Amino acid sequence: MTEQNASVDIKPGSHELSLQPVLSALPSFEAAARAKSFTKAAHQISLSQQSVSRFVSNLEEYLGVQLFVRKHNKIQLTDEGEKLYRYTNKSLKSLHYAINEMKTCSSLTIHCTHGFSFFWMLPRQRKIQSVFPDMDIGVVSCDKTTGDDVLPIEGRVIRVNLKDTRYAPNNSHLLFREEVFPVCSPILANRLKIDKRKLIPHDLTKLPLLNEKSKEAVGLDWKKWFEFHGINIPKQPPPVIYNHINNINDAIAGRGITLAWSGLVDNFLDNGTLIELYGMRATSDNAFYLNVPPDSEFLTDFAETFIEELA
Repeated sequence: MTEQNASVDIKPGSHELSLQPVLSALPSFEAAARAKSFTKAAHQISLSQQSVSRFVSNLEEYLGVQLFVRKHNKIQLTDEGEKLYRYTNKSLKSLHYAINEMKTCSSLTIHCTHGFSFFWMLPRQRKIQSVFPDMDIGVVSCDKTTGDDVLPIEGRVIRVNLKDTRYAPNNSHLLFREEVFPVCSPILANRLKIDKRKLIPHDLTKLPLLNEKSKEAVGLDWKKWFEFHGINIPKQPPPVIYNHINNINDAIAGRGITLAWSGLVDNFLDNGTLIELYGMRATSDNAFYLNVPPDSEFLTDFAETFIEELA
C-alpha cells in the first residue's frame, strides 16, 4: 500500500454498503487510541501521521460521533471513543490470534520439573492425546521452571509451577493444592515393623528419612513438615538423594521414608507399591498451577480444557 492510497474515504450514511472502508480505518483508530498519539500510532503501523489522522477523521464522519478530543499535540478518547476502542481492541486481538493459529502448527510445549513430568504427565499421556488429538504437545522437564535462569523455550509454552496461592497472578490456572505426606514401601514397613495407622509424626524422628536437596526441591520439606506438626528437630536430615524421582524410587526400594505430594504418587498408592503413613498430611498456601502468557487466548482456553479433563 502506497502513501497516496493508504487512506480510504468513508461516506456517511452508507451503512447498507460494504464495511470494508470501516474495517480499513479501525487499525489506525485502535493504534491511535492505544498510543494516545497519531504520530506514535503511525510509527507502529508503518503509515504517515497524515494517513492515520485521515482514517480517524473519516471514521468519525461515518459514525457521526467524535472519537477523540484533540488538544494541540495530544489526543484523548471521548466516551464514544472508549466504547469503540474496547470492542476494536478485543476484536483485533482475536483476529491476530486466529491468524497466528492458521500460520503455525497446532503445537505447544509444557515445561515442568522432572518429578512432575514423570509422576503426573507420563501416566496421563494417552488421555492427553485423546483430549487433544489434533495437537502436537511436547514436554520439556528440568530442575526448575521459575527464576531468571529458567530454561528458554521457543514457541507456545505453558509452565507448571508451584506457587503461593495468595500471590498467584491472573494467568495462573489452578491444578491442585500442595498436600504432602510421608510414604514408604511395604518392604520397609515390614522390616521396621511400622504400623502405618498407629504411627505419630514424632516417631519419624527415629526412622530413616530420605531428604532431597536440589533445585527441584520446592515447597514443603522435612523441616517444614515437622514444623507443621509442631515438632522442632535439631537439624535437617542429611541429604541422600538429589532428585525427587530418585527419592521416590529409593522409597519404593525400601531404603527409607520420603515425602510425597498428593496428586503425584496416586498410582503408586493405588497399586500398593507405596503406602501412606496415615494422619500425617501437611498442607501449605502453595499450589501447582498452569501458567500461560497473559495475552494468549489460545493457551488460556487450552489450560482450562486441560484442567477440566485431566486434573
